[in-house]
Amino acid sequence: MLNKISLFPYQDSAVGFYRILQPGRCLKREKLSKEALSLPFSGDKEGHNWDYKDDFYLKLTKNSNVMWSTVVYRDNDFLRLMNLRKHNSNYNINKYCKLIYDMDDNLFSVPMDNPAYQDAKNLKINFDRCLRGCDGVTVSVPMLKDVYSHLNKNIFVMPNGIDFKIWDKVKTKKNTRKIRIGWRGAFGHKDDYEMIESVLMAIKKDYPNVEIVVLGWKPKYYTEHHEWVSAFEYPNKLGSLNIDIAVVPLVDSAYNRCKSNIAYLEWAALKVPVVLSPTENQKGMKSFEARSNYDWYVALERLIKDKHLRLKSGQSGYDFVKKNYDIHKLVHPLAEWMEKLPYRKDLEP
Repeated sequence: MLNKISLFPYQDSAVGFYRILQPGRCLKREKLSKEALSLPFSGDKEGHNWDYKDDFYLKLTKNSNVMWSTVVYRDNDFLRLMNLRKHNSNYNINKYCKLIYDMDDNLFSVPMDNPAYQDAKNLKINFDRCLRGCDGVTVSVPMLKDVYSHLNKNIFVMPNGIDFKIWDKVKTKKNTRKIRIGWRGAFGHKDDYEMIESVLMAIKKDYPNVEIVVLGWKPKYYTEHHEWVSAFEYPNKLGSLNIDIAVVPLVDSAYNRCKSNIAYLEWAALKVPVVLSPTENQKGMKSFEARSNYDWYVALERLIKDKHLRLKSGQSGYDFVKKNYDIHKLVHPLAEWMEKLPYRKDLEP
């Protein structure tokens, strides 16, 4: 058992929640760590200037076995974590304190129209330094392990998971008169949505009782739009949209092949049937796969016409995710890896 894990979700957003805060919290719940402490987290910003005094960080990391962080981009944050690692390894009653960074995107292949493109281009030196200068790295999908293996040999694939203690409490109410097709995504998924925009327009034309509901980025074509909310409000917000059918389109690109199936997991946790692109990490889900406009139209039409099929597919997806992506199960191999992870003495100054 870990004595203590200190959590640094510097990306104060869904990334920090899914990749650091949620699994860290579950390590404690599952009694895999006696204690788990985190930086303050609101879940609704892209980043924070965590300008707390050093004594705050010393208290946060005292007696920690592991410091787990999203990649940091400021020099003082990188140096602070390195200094804390050394300090706690010198004075820790549990011997060494290991530093682990998390990466959940392929920053070598960010599309040029993605808002993160310029940031990724400018900050490659920083994340290169982080991944080289730590004991181990966690990633969300197997392909990311291959992408970053030249920077660190100790990489663990920790899939994104669902906390059913949260999602099972979400209330939904289906509209009996309208069929609501839902999509959620940020601007970075613009090309993905536009890939099926003409299909959605055709569906809406042929089936006037259909509504196209989007959460996040506002495309040209939709029926109803909703703004993003914080990570803590998000499950209830997604449930309140009362979606009958969800779509998760992804352009087959080097960037998207390193994206996780988190959108599918969220919809499935709400028992919403899903039509998706069978990209690298969305294959084999309990869903309807679509590779062409024809496939998308046929799958959506079948679900629109058949309420029983919607219910059956939604339940099948829920059962699949609960069996394979329950975060409380996923953290057990994570804890074992963290405990066995060797402490890198070559990082000592």
